[in-house]
Amino acid sequence: EEDVLASLLSSTTANGCTALMLACEAGAAPVVEMLLQRARRCCFEQKASSTSKILPVAQRLLLAKDRKGRNAAHYAAMNGSSQCMEPLIVEGKAFTLPNLVDPECDPSLATSTPLLLAALNGHENCAIALVHAGATLHHAHRTSGHRALHHAVRLREHALLHLIVQKSLEEAIPASSPDYQSRGDDSPANDEATTHPAASISNPLNSKRSRLFIDAPTSDGDTALLLAARQGCLSTICLLLEAGADPNIGTRHVKENTKRLCRGIPAGTVLSQAMANARNEDVLSIVQCLVRHGCRIDDEKDRFCLIPRIGNDQREVVTTLLSSPAARGAGPLTLQQTLLYAASIHNNTAIVAVRLLLEQSKRQQEEQPDIDDDQRLQQETTKTTLLKDALLRSIRSKNDEVIRLLLAHGAPPNSVVTKPSGIPELNPSCSS
Repeated sequence: EEDVLASLLSSTTANGCTALMLACEAGAAPVVEMLLQRARRCCFEQKASSTSKILPVAQRLLLAKDRKGRNAAHYAAMNGSSQCMEPLIVEGKAFTLPNLVDPECDPSLATSTPLLLAALNGHENCAIALVHAGATLHHAHRTSGHRALHHAVRLREHALLHLIVQKSLEEAIPASSPDYQSRGDDSPANDEATTHPAASISNPLNSKRSRLFIDAPTSDGDTALLLAARQGCLSTICLLLEAGADPNIGTRHVKENTKRLCRGIPAGTVLSQAMANARNEDVLSIVQCLVRHGCRIDDEKDRFCLIPRIGNDQREVVTTLLSSPAARGAGPLTLQQTLLYAASIHNNTAIVAVRLLLEQSKRQQEEQPDIDDDQRLQQETTKTTLLKDALLRSIRSKNDEVIRLLLAHGAPPNSVVTKPSGIPELNPSCSS
C-alpha cells in the first residue's frame, strides 16, 4: 500500500508536473498540506532519477522538477499563495530548503527562482516568506538581469523592499561583529521592524558589499535607485540612499545612451529623472536627500534639469542645488545655459538663480590653476559675450534686479546701445 501511495505521489503528467505542483498552481493549500502529510507517512524511499541518492518521498516531491526546471515552490510563487508556500518551506527545513528556494534551473530556459517569480508578479507576502526562509537576494534573471530588489522598486512593494535592504545590510556585516550586535532592537529578529512599510533602517552600514548589491544594474543599465527616480517615489529614493546607493550613477556612455533611447528607455542620472517625474511637492525633499548623500550635477546629462524649476518659480529647489556642493560638478556649459534661461525669465527664482550662478562661475574661475595670457584673454572674451547676451535677455524680460546683478558682475553697459530692435530702453534707475 505504501508503495502504491508513493508511486501515485511521485507520478507526473506529460509536462512533468506532480500532484503537489498542480495543487500549488491552483492555490489549494489544504491539498498541499494533505499531500505532504501523506508523503511523510510513506516509509518507502524512491531513487531519484537524476542522481544515485536514495531520497524520502517527501523530499523527492519537493525537489521534483517539470520539463522547464520548475519545482513546487515555483508554482506556489507564480500563484502567489503564501498559504501554499509556507508548508513547502516548513517541510523543506529538514533536508532540502536551499535547493527548494534557490533551485538550479535549466540555463537554456532562463527560468527564475521562486523569489524572482513572486516579486515579478507582485506577490509581496509570498516573496517575504521566501526571503525569511533564506532565499538568495543576489540571483538575477538570466536575460533581463532583474533582481528581486528591482521588482520591489518597480512595483512599489515597500514591505518587501525594506526587508531586502535590511537583509542585504545583514549579509554585508557578520552576525558576530560589534556593528551588528550594537543594533539592539533593530535586529532581524524584530519581524515587525523589517516588514512594516514604515520601518526605517537605523545606523546604515555602507559596506562595499552592500553597495555592490544596491547598485547592481539590470541588462538595460538601470539600478534600483534609477528605477525609483523614474517613478519619483520619495520614500524609496530616501531608503536606497540611506542603504548606500550611489546618487551619481547613470548612463555613462553615449553608445549605451543611444541604444536605450532607440528602445524607448529614458536615460539620465538619478537627479534628472527624479526632478522630471516626482510630484512638485516632493521635488524639494528628494533634492535635499540627494544633495545630503553627495549628489552632483552631471554636466552632460543634467544640463537642463534646473531650467523647468526656474520657469515654475520653485525657488527652494533651485537654491538648494546651486548653493550646495552639487553645483561643483556642473561645467561651464551648464552654468551658461542656465544663466541665459534665468535671465530671460521674470520671477523671483530667476533673480536668485542668476545671483548664485554668477557666484558659482566666479568661484570656478578662482579655483582654476594658473593659465597663460592667451587662455585668460579667451576666458574673458567668453565671459563678456555671455554677460552681454544675458543682459539683453534680461532687458527683454524687464527684470531690473537681474540687470543690476549682471552689470555689477561686469556686463558691458554698451550692450544696451547695441541692442536689437524691439528691446525696451533701460530704466534710468538701472543705468545708474
